[in-house]
Formats: sequence, structure tokens, C-alpha cells
Amino acid sequence: MDVFMSDEPEVLVFHNPVFREHDLNITVRPGLELARKLELGVELRVEDGLGTLLGAAEVEGILITHVETIPSSWLLCDHDPNCRDLTGLIREMKKCYGRSSILHPVSVILFTYVPCEEE
Repeated sequence: MDVFMSDEPEVLVFHNPVFREHDLNITVRPGLELARKLELGVELRVEDGLGTLLGAAEVEGILITHVETIPSSWLLCDHDPNCRDLTGLIREMKKCYGRSSILHPVSVILFTYVPCEEE
């Protein structure tokens, strides 16, 4: 589960940086702020919680919705295997963001992840 977005709009920070490489992923963030900042086609830096660059994410889609209305087919693309069904997503959101995170609208970001090339 991703914990936060850095203060820089071009950086996505992940607490559990597990991704489907070169494939579609989603991340679910509480609130509307992230969805309102992003545009389709924008490339974002992907970092772990320590600020280590992991790769890049190209924004493929943006949805503002409530947790319980995220399509199950989208949840199967969640970057975090613990969140690939509604029960797991709710559990992880409560753990990372607090109980109230599931009561309000969320930003769902669809992105293609490309890892950094190893030297």
C-alpha cells in the first residue's frame, strides 16, 4: 500500500513498492488532491519511503470515486498484491491512512510502471 505523495507533484512515494513491471498498475490515495494535480500522459518519478528512485510511472488514467465503487477488474491491477480485492484494499487503507480514509472519496491512478535500468 502506498502511504503518501511527496510535496513534489512529479514524485509518487510507495510504502510497499511492489509493481507489475512494464504493465498497468493502480494506486489508491485518500482524497481528491492527487487526482486534481495529475494529467494523463504525465511521467512521475517512483520512489520508496526512503527517497530511493525505483523507476517511472506514466499516468494512464485518473478516477475520483469511493473505495467500494472501484471496479474489481481495476483492483486486480493494484501494484500491492495485498490490495487486489476490496477487503484487502480496505484493510491496507485503514492501516496506512486511518479508519476515515475509506469514508471519503479517493484518487485512483492508473499508471504504467517502468523500473530504473540496472547499471
